[in-house]
Amino acid sequence: MNNFEYFLGSKLIFNNDLKEGLKEARESVKADKALLITDPGLAKLPNFKALRQAMEEIGFAFEEYLDVRPLPKDYTIDDCAKAFKDSGADCIIAFGGGSALDTAKGAAIIRTNGGQMRDYFGVNKVKRAPYPVIGIPTTAGSGAEVSRVISVTDSQKNVKDQVMDRACCPAVALYVPSVLKGSPRSVTTTAGIDALGHAVESYLNIKGSPVTQAVSLMGAGMIYKNILSFVEDTGNEDAAANMQIGSTLGIMGAGFTGNIDGHCVARSVGGSGEINHGAAVAVALPYCMEFNLNAATDKLANLAKEFGLAKDGMSQMELAQQAVLGVQKLRDDLGLCGNYKDLGMKLDNLDAMIERSVYFSQNGSDAYASPGNPDFEDFKKMYMDGYNGRVISF
Repeated sequence: MNNFEYFLGSKLIFNNDLKEGLKEARESVKADKALLITDPGLAKLPNFKALRQAMEEIGFAFEEYLDVRPLPKDYTIDDCAKAFKDSGADCIIAFGGGSALDTAKGAAIIRTNGGQMRDYFGVNKVKRAPYPVIGIPTTAGSGAEVSRVISVTDSQKNVKDQVMDRACCPAVALYVPSVLKGSPRSVTTTAGIDALGHAVESYLNIKGSPVTQAVSLMGAGMIYKNILSFVEDTGNEDAAANMQIGSTLGIMGAGFTGNIDGHCVARSVGGSGEINHGAAVAVALPYCMEFNLNAATDKLANLAKEFGLAKDGMSQMELAQQAVLGVQKLRDDLGLCGNYKDLGMKLDNLDAMIERSVYFSQNGSDAYASPGNPDFEDFKKMYMDGYNGRVISF
C-alpha cells in the first residue's frame, strides 16, 4: 500500500430543517454576521426566501451579495471579496451550486490574505486561514462545499484553472434536501453527471487511497441509482438526500486524488464558459472510462456491481464494459447531449485544446492520475469521439 494522508477540513451537517441546520452552523463558526451570497436567479426563488426567513428567525444578522456569476472568472471573485470586506461580516454563507460556493471560498481567502484570485492559482499558495465559509449547496453536483479546490476561469487564458489548498475547504457544509426542490432540469442533470464524473474518475485514479476509493465507489453508486428519480421529481427528498451525500462522497475522493481524462477534456472544452462544464463532462465521461478499460478493468467491474448492472456469469471485462455502457445510457436517459458539435465546440483550435488537456493530465491536481496515462493522440481520439458523438458498443 502506498503512503497517504487524508484530511477533511469541513464539518458536515445534515438536517431536514433549514432553521435548525443554520443554528448548528452558526454555533460551529461562532459568527455574529454573515454575508449571504447567491446568484440573481436563485435570489428570486422561494428557497432563497426561506433562507432569508430562517436567518431572521434565529437572529443571524446578514447582508446580501446577489451577483454570483456562473463559471466564475477570477475578477468576479475579486468583486465578491470586496463586498465581503465592505459588509464587515465575520463569515460568508454560500447558497447555490459550485459557482456560488467557489466564489465564497475565493472571497474568504482574499479577505484574509489580500491580493487577487489570480495570485492563488496552483497548489498550496494560501498562507493564512480564511474567514469561515458556510456552504449550503442547492445542487447535487460540484461537491464544492467540502472541496479543497476552487474552480475558476482564468480571464487572461480563457481556460478553467484551479486553486488547491486545505484552506479552500469551507468551515461547514450544511445539507438540507428541501432546498433542492424546484431546481431546473438543466441544472439537476448537468450537475448530477458532473458529480458522477468526480466519483468515477476519483475511484479509477491511481493516486487513490483506501479512504478515497471507499467514498468514491459508494458515492458513484448513490448518484447512479438516484439521479433519474431526483431529476424527475426534485421534491423527492430521499433521492435529493442521496444525491447530496453521493456528490459529497465523490468530491471527498476527487478533492484528494484529482480527476482523470474526462475532466481534463471537459475543463478545456468548457474553459471559455460557452459550454456548460457538466454538459462537457457528460460527453467525455464514457470515453474516459472506455479508454481505461484495460488499465482499470477490476475497478470498472466494481463500479458495474455498485451500479446494480452485474449479472451472473459475467467476466471482469464484461462487467467493466457494462459500467461504460451504463454511464453512456444514463447520460442519454437524462436527455443530455452526447456530442460536442451540437454543444457548439469548434475544431479550429483543436490542437490547443488537446495541449491543455495534456497539460492538465501532467500538472496540478490531476497530474499523472490516469491508469491509461493518455498522450496527445489519446486525447485527440477522445476529442474527436466526443465531437462526433461516437456511440460506444462492445
